[in-house]
Amino acid sequence: MSAAQRALSREKISAGIGAWLSSFTLGVTEVAERLEVPWFTLSYADSITERGFKYTFQTIPVSSVQAEQALDLVVDLAKRNKQTLRKAAIIGDNTAATVFFFKPLREKLLKAKGIEIVVDEIWTPPLADATAIVQKVRSTQPDIVFYGATNFPDSIQVLQKVKEFRPEGADPGGGRLAGNAGVRQDGGQGAARQHHDRDRRPPAQGPGGSGQSASRSARVSRS
Repeated sequence: MSAAQRALSREKISAGIGAWLSSFTLGVTEVAERLEVPWFTLSYADSITERGFKYTFQTIPVSSVQAEQALDLVVDLAKRNKQTLRKAAIIGDNTAATVFFFKPLREKLLKAKGIEIVVDEIWTPPLADATAIVQKVRSTQPDIVFYGATNFPDSIQVLQKVKEFRPEGADPGGGRLAGNAGVRQDGGQGAARQHHDRDRRPPAQGPGGSGQSASRSARVSRS
């Protein structure tokens, strides 16, 4: 917030856009609202535009909308591959965009599709150890994993543990979705890529810059 305060106070700013993380955007838009500077956001958390601010403008679907669309997409992919999704895991951190993505899945969307939540693990970044989380996934064998993390080292650690323990049905790739082998047989590999949380990535420095994820594809084939 201090950087936003300095930039918006000392310069004649007509409008602004950002930030890459919803938790940052929540702070920046408070400053912009106070200074009456229009702010366009690419962040996902529903709470950004639920505060009644006059100068904050959402440019993309919020987390809850993406959750609904993503689930419909994955269920459709499963059906086309003659697979049934019965069990789901929810794994991720407690930052704003992830919280609002998981909330409707947990409260209504999965139940409406007849899918049981067998793992629900949330942490505050940085993740100390992914071993227990991946072991739970291994023991419950969900058909689909909904995964979201803003900290790349957290995602790398989870991926390393997945590789180590190789749990059936789970393949979290640092994006929102990971499906079982049956779903991955679909010809449109990475079809859920449109639901990847760009809100998670810092700005890239040139092609494939620092915004690059450790594992790019939504595995319903990460996005």
